[in-house]
Amino acid sequence: MPNPKKLLDLLYSAAPPVSRLSMGHKDVTKRVPNLTEAMKAVQRGEISVEEYYKLVDALKPVSPYSFVPSPVTAEEA
Repeated sequence: MPNPKKLLDLLYSAAPPVSRLSMGHKDVTKRVPNLTEAMKAVQRGEISVEEYYKLVDALKPVSPYSFVPSPVTAEEA
């Protein structure tokens, strides 16, 4: 099991920012093993909730749309 603190250090030193806007639904909803391990580390008291949220922001950031998507037609749905 990786050390959660080292995981955070590696993440911020090497990971490029992630944009979910270009991802498909399956990619956006796919579980990230590092986040699962980090949540377990929070439950064990090894990292703080704030550190966990930083990891979430780096791996699966949420950002507002810069546009309003067009609704699909009944045929497209």
